Amino acid sequence: MIYNNAVLQSTNKVDKQCFAKVMDLCLITEEYIENNLRGTRKFPTFECHTICRAIALHIQELKVIDGHYMGVSRRRRKDKVDAWLQHCDHSWLITPSGSIIDPYPVGCFVANAMLVVTRGKYKHFGGGLYWSDKEMTKKVCTEELSERVQVLSNIISEALGANVN
Repeated sequence: MIYNNAVLQSTNKVDKQCFAKVMDLCLITEEYIENNLRGTRKFPTFECHTICRAIALHIQELKVIDGHYMGVSRRRRKDKVDAWLQHCDHSWLITPSGSIIDPYPVGCFVANAMLVVTRGKYKHFGGGLYWSDKEMTKKVCTEELSERVQVLSNIISEALGANVN
């Protein structure tokens, strides 16, 4: 893997190991879904709240955090730019040392999760965009979410079992 050298110092070995586990799990699961479920009635869709919780069931050193992802809106006028913060509800994973792994990054079309720094020179451009909020956990933790997490966790287990053979 090629790392961004500017943020390499802001992560540690455990962060990178957790990130590699998430990437492997996601790639194995995606391949399993493509080969076995996509296009069938068995293929559900999932959002960040479900994905993070299902991954955390399989990679137990990771913790789920609920909150908001921050974004900036702006409007240019003749001689100045107006800017204001906006946010959306979001969930992500946190490593034992506090780095963020986002398997469902907001506003991005990526094939893998992202490892986001929360320390060092670039923390404001990474982890600073994530804002934890315990009220969000109360809002999203419903019986329906639990059911979706169990469905995805089962799919992940099937994918991991199929990958062993």
